[in-house]
Amino acid sequence: MAPLCRRFFVAAVVATSVLPVVAARSQTEILDRILAVVDGHVIMQSDVRAFIELKLVEIPSGPDQESQVLAHIIDRRLILDQVDRVVAEPAPPLVDRRFAAVRARFASAEDLAAVLERVGLTSDDLRQVLADDVRRDVYLEDRFASVGEDGREQAQTDWVADLARRAQVSLAPDASR
Repeated sequence: MAPLCRRFFVAAVVATSVLPVVAARSQTEILDRILAVVDGHVIMQSDVRAFIELKLVEIPSGPDQESQVLAHIIDRRLILDQVDRVVAEPAPPLVDRRFAAVRARFASAEDLAAVLERVGLTSDDLRQVLADDVRRDVYLEDRFASVGEDGREQAQTDWVADLARRAQVSLAPDASR
């Protein structure tokens, strides 16, 4: 099981076994919560925060930023399920370039390390997220190579919508998509 998926699984198990005990206390503090499950892959609120704080997705801030990022992560997971069937690990230099781009968004390596710690990721976890993004981009480029630039975005949107219709996507009651 990939390190990131393992983290999601462990978080889900902890959330379902520990939260009832924590809730029984007079003062509770919710540390994390499950926002969605996509074909067995758990998406936590901390994942949404990580994508926002690491600027892994370009979604303007605003009242519905978290729901837009959640939608992005759900679509990303749907695509990665398809990618996992056919695309191998990307070349390390591609991941290194993406990592350098994320690192450049922060004033220092220490600032990036602080954000990674705050969102519960390691550098290796971030590299895995970026490797998955490279694999996804390569897959989408190959899959839609025959579609002209004008229609590519719509073709991808329609394809992901079809994946979502066929997948099992469960949202938490207060998580909107």
